Amino acid sequence: MYHYIRDADDSPFRGIYALSTMDFQRQLDWFTERYRIIHYDEFVAAVQGKHSFNEPAALLTFDDGLLDHYRTVFPILRDRGLSGVFFACDGVFTGKAVLLNVHKIHLILSAIGDAAFMASVQRGLQRITKRYVLDTKKREGLYPKDLDSIAAVKTFLNYQLPYDICDELLDALFREHVGDPAVIARTFYVSPQQAKEMALAGMTWGTHTLTHRVLSRLDAAEQRGEVEGGIAAARDLTGQIDVPFCYPYGGVHTFNDITKDILRSCGYSMAFAVRRFLTHANTCDALDIPRHDAIAFPPVASHAPNS
Repeated sequence: MYHYIRDADDSPFRGIYALSTMDFQRQLDWFTERYRIIHYDEFVAAVQGKHSFNEPAALLTFDDGLLDHYRTVFPILRDRGLSGVFFACDGVFTGKAVLLNVHKIHLILSAIGDAAFMASVQRGLQRITKRYVLDTKKREGLYPKDLDSIAAVKTFLNYQLPYDICDELLDALFREHVGDPAVIARTFYVSPQQAKEMALAGMTWGTHTLTHRVLSRLDAAEQRGEVEGGIAAARDLTGQIDVPFCYPYGGVHTFNDITKDILRSCGYSMAFAVRRFLTHANTCDALDIPRHDAIAFPPVASHAPNS
């Protein structure tokens, strides 16, 4: 599973944690020496029991529909004869992309740094409401790459603060410290034309909800509103029949049985999570497919995970 793949020094947001182009190339070298990189269709056939692998195989996935995936990843995969699965929120397919809260957090952090971000969140929250207090010592095991205090802020914003308040808070902070989110969004995500070009070249597209909410925080009607529109939008743009799904944030606590029932009713046959272990395609739960974060493998990590 990949997110940002860019050379940070060439980006206006140098503080974003990204895999460099060179390290991505080196990691692909490492994977192709040890695994056969498969197309999504092969993986589907294996999950359905119609195909099996006689050697270790890997499926490359990329989340959030970032412009990095068109500018950096797509040419590299195409030149190597490889493919990947790219998950994006609905706006990428409809041409109505808005800057997601998860990315507002990343860009504000990049612009002002950890300490100023925490202070801005606390001040902004007090302006909006006195009902919620940020505890910067609480992290609940999430965001292991971050300092405890930043992990606590991200946990508070993404998992605890009511979404209407969070939306208002992050919009205000983003405008104060970065700029107009609508302007940034136009150059932050893949466009429909770029997504279609990638699909025609053999890349697979999947959906990632409407607004990147933690689905388990929502009731059934709200969850359906997040997931039901994406499959038709992706099909219309790419011509795909099978459109996979990817849970935002992806941990086991971020979705539930209601989510899976809704996905089935909407026509999704595959859904990807973030469960850090290897899997046998023909025995895994098709609506809870585990994935490793790419940072767990060389050259980012010193050695590959054991499971």
